[in-house]
Amino acid sequence: MSNVRVFGLYKQLLELAEAQLNALHEERFDDALVYLEKRQRIIDEIHKFDATGKNDHELKDISHKIIINIEKIISVDTENQDILKAILNSISHRLEAVKKAKTFCSDNTYHQAGNTLNISA
Repeated sequence: MSNVRVFGLYKQLLELAEAQLNALHEERFDDALVYLEKRQRIIDEIHKFDATGKNDHELKDISHKIIINIEKIISVDTENQDILKAILNSISHRLEAVKKAKTFCSDNTYHQAGNTLNISA
């Protein structure tokens, strides 16, 4: 695999990370998972290349560009992670509110007299 190919893989990885971020911003979670799977396939291909041994001389010329892409990927992934944490936190708060409402409703008795609803605790 040539150094151009390796650089191309890292570039694809960055593009997929950015697409995944956009999908999360737009709450397209199924698409975000598809991007994650595609990213994993590229990572596996990079690992295969590493396992077969790389020509350090070839990669030396583009190693700086690869490092820049890796740093961008990490930055985008950090943003992806922050979005997912916010979503999970929001879901957790909503579940807690539902639990409190359920507890409130089960602890109260309802009596209807005429056209009004009386709640006694």
